[in-house]
Amino acid sequence: MLILINIVLLAAVVAALVKPDKVLSFINASNTIRRICAVAAYAVIWAILAFSFGPQELPERISTPRDAENNKKWTEHALMDSTHMAGDYFNPENSKTTLELAARYEELTAIATHSEYKKDEITDSTVIYFANRNSNTALDKLSELQPAYRARYSKLLGDELWEHDIKVKTLNGGKTIEFIGGIFASNKNIKDFQEKVYGNLVDYGYTRSQYKWIEHDTEYTYFDIK
Repeated sequence: MLILINIVLLAAVVAALVKPDKVLSFINASNTIRRICAVAAYAVIWAILAFSFGPQELPERISTPRDAENNKKWTEHALMDSTHMAGDYFNPENSKTTLELAARYEELTAIATHSEYKKDEITDSTVIYFANRNSNTALDKLSELQPAYRARYSKLLGDELWEHDIKVKTLNGGKTIEFIGGIFASNKNIKDFQEKVYGNLVDYGYTRSQYKWIEHDTEYTYFDIK
């Protein structure tokens, strides 16, 4: 469009330069003045057009097919999370193994912290709304269910370690977990075991773990969990 207008203007200017006495007869002046007026008018009109049709500021985000794909993916994800929140999915009693329990807890934590949602891949305000709502609900559930997750973890871990002659107990309102077994007569075994379970103990909110090699021993090794 701008090119077409420019061609028309140039044609008019050329005609005015060649035959100013006819094209610009309405200007009561010499042909030289008329030619100067034609060139000046062209320059002014061109400047106005260039400003009007020049580059415009682009929007911060332009939707693409990739955005639509991501929005669909995250919408489904958000709706599934909403279903989980409304139901009994995150009840720790539904987990039959420590691995299953950890997976559910990790999912709940991810929703609460929004780490399941890559915000730079979401453009749909509906998805963002669900993500925020799910996050708030998940935070409430984390606070509410963490003691139950600790209790369930201690129970399931005790069942799994039973065949290895290791007993698991909880103390201090469930915030301390105690492991009892002959294997813990060795400091190296204590260290290795602590390293294996440390991540889960932190996640579930334990504040201390302690080790005995016999149950009624008054001495034990302990670790504060931060």
